[in-house]
Amino acid sequence: MKRLVYILLPLVFFAWQTQAAVQVEASIDDEVLTIEDQTTITIEVSGGNVEDVQVPSVTGLEIMFGSQSSNMIDVNGHTSISQIFMYRVIPTDVGEFRIDPFLLTVDRKSYKTNSLKLTVTKSAQSNPPITTLPGQIWQFPQQQPQAATAGNTTRRPGE
Repeated sequence: MKRLVYILLPLVFFAWQTQAAVQVEASIDDEVLTIEDQTTITIEVSGGNVEDVQVPSVTGLEIMFGSQSSNMIDVNGHTSISQIFMYRVIPTDVGEFRIDPFLLTVDRKSYKTNSLKLTVTKSAQSNPPITTLPGQIWQFPQQQPQAATAGNTTRRPGE
């Protein structure tokens, strides 16, 4: 009987320690941006294997999966694994937004991230943003020639 206790006790302690070690955290790169900008939400999970991520729906924002990576760190024989999920956030409206927690399933248990706040403002300039596609060369916008008015003559030197 004592032998069984000596075998089961470390296993129970290890299982409890593993479950207690799961940490889930969300962060956002920029808390304030203009309607033309976009930002990134990073979700980091350590101490468990992520099986599912449910993205909250926010009117006025598009939240799209960007990438996933994993980090493994071994310190004095203790291996720590973390998974990082990155989501692009593209505003479709101006205002102050509360991004509800992401819901995650980690090792068959449910976890929530912290909620996030984002403020989207109007464009800083009245002109539309200048964009280029890959392979295009950026050019200055063409200005319309101004019509000469009566009495306004411009002479070049030497005329």
